[in-house]
Amino acid sequence: VQVTGAAEASCPADRASMRFSVTSSKESAGEVTVSVTRRLDYILQALRQHGIRGEDTSVRKFLQRNADTYCMDAEVVDVFSNF
Repeated sequence: VQVTGAAEASCPADRASMRFSVTSSKESAGEVTVSVTRRLDYILQALRQHGIRGEDTSVRKFLQRNADTYCMDAEVVDVFSNF
């Protein structure tokens, strides 16, 4: 018995994601936190104004010290499933 065949399958996307990153370096942890938080607030406000629900959004912040400065990286991720 010999069987030969070919197939192709496709389906529309059911999820999409967007990722935003913010990075800042300052001389103190307080300054860098304020700087990044301001930018994050702006991004989150813009997302809300465009109908992005808060439950679809996650925010992660990373603070580290490099020699004589503090560096903070933040990431906003939105996952959409209702489009």
